[in-house]
Amino acid sequence: CALPISLAEEMENLCVAEKEKNLFDVHGLPTLCDEELGEEETKSKLAELDRELQEQLLLLRRDSPCAIERVLEVRPEYLDDAFRLMFLRFERFDAEAAATKMIEHFDVKEDLFGPEALGRDIRLADLSVEDIRVLESGMLHFVPIRDASGRFVYFYNPKIYYAELEGKDGITTEHVVRAWWYTWMTMLRTNEELQ
Repeated sequence: CALPISLAEEMENLCVAEKEKNLFDVHGLPTLCDEELGEEETKSKLAELDRELQEQLLLLRRDSPCAIERVLEVRPEYLDDAFRLMFLRFERFDAEAAATKMIEHFDVKEDLFGPEALGRDIRLADLSVEDIRVLESGMLHFVPIRDASGRFVYFYNPKIYYAELEGKDGITTEHVVRAWWYTWMTMLRTNEELQ
């Protein structure tokens, strides 16, 4: 019973704004940060994100370009307003955090799916037979109904992995991660509310 006590102690040490944010998140209530920006504010935030992304790319310069730089060279149209807004929304319109998240996103995407998938959305055809077995197992998926606050519900049941999938037919945690990536990115790209 030590975990709930330490959690309660941590909650008590939070400032009022952090407590309020956590309570709003738990109960699915909107905060000021959840409100959508106007058209001009959105354009301004996108421009700020673009500047921040360029600054961070300059700081990260290496012998070889990072994954996002290759996307910008080959398929810059992939990073359209809707794609960049997804990261801004996730980071509550903090351009610096959104730029960092975008850079990390493409590095991980390249590690999981290879350089040929960088400039486009991941498709079912990009998944291996093992990845598809994970999807078909029901281990991870979005529930077809929303919770009482109208939020999407993502279901993850690790018991299925450990009881039915682990090590069978070569299925590893990497296959789970690839299936997870596919479900989340498909939902994020098609459901603005989830962002």
